Amino acid sequence: MGASKLREHITPEDKPAAVSPSVSRGLHVAKQATGGAVKVSQFLVDGVCKVAGCVGKELAPHIRKHGSKLIPESLKKDKEGRSNVDGFATLWTGLEVAAKSITKSVASETVTTVKHKYGAEAGLATDNAVNSAINVGVTAFNIDNLGIKAVVKRTGKHTAKALLEDYKLQQKPEKDENDVALEKESK
Repeated sequence: MGASKLREHITPEDKPAAVSPSVSRGLHVAKQATGGAVKVSQFLVDGVCKVAGCVGKELAPHIRKHGSKLIPESLKKDKEGRSNVDGFATLWTGLEVAAKSITKSVASETVTTVKHKYGAEAGLATDNAVNSAINVGVTAFNIDNLGIKAVVKRTGKHTAKALLEDYKLQQKPEKDENDVALEKESK
């Protein structure tokens, strides 16, 4: 919304800015190359996640057996049966989604503003440059998720998820013979 108000006060140049073909081509190649780096790094992270998930599922029974001694009181469930971890996970996921949305919006509005002021050619060059920068950031984030610390953290998350799934399955009330008979009668 702020960008559209800004554009109201920006007077477009009389003559659109010329962008050197070699610069345009270089920016386009950079965008493609960094896009490829994002795909490769994401592929590697996905592989690590799959391994971490398998390890987490294997660890879950052992953690369940001995884990209550290890979990700090602050992370155990409150009086209403909610865990502090649940709220934190929801908050963290929301922040990640918001960051991606803000990044896309800022990039889009920047390109639109440059296009408004300097013309389509400069807008395209800006689009390629901004998206290359975003791709470099995403690739760096992905590579950071390949480190030992990140792998251990991810394995811990998968272990916790497996524990929660097991806990939820155990919490479902089992139907006794009377419940089954009542269900059949109501049909």
